[in-house]
Amino acid sequence: MEGPTEGTIFQEAAIMYTASFRTQPFASPTAIQDIESALSEQDGIISAGVEFNDHKVNVEYDSMKTDVEKIANLITKLGYPVLSTKVS
Repeated sequence: MEGPTEGTIFQEAAIMYTASFRTQPFASPTAIQDIESALSEQDGIISAGVEFNDHKVNVEYDSMKTDVEKIANLITKLGYPVLSTKVS
């Protein structure tokens, strides 16, 4: 069996996860757009959704490009400290 030829590029497969971040209560409904917009601009975030009444942010992400800690830090920097995280 021959090995890769010169110039061969290997791409690692993306590993997708979904994480739910419980936060402190959101200040107003504008938090939904602020959080979703900020997260959607980050490399590795596939989708983001805010459950306003439940104080939750649900994020689907590519673990090869970002991680739970980075996402939690971003949500916290937006003014919504993360109280707990669940990854599935």
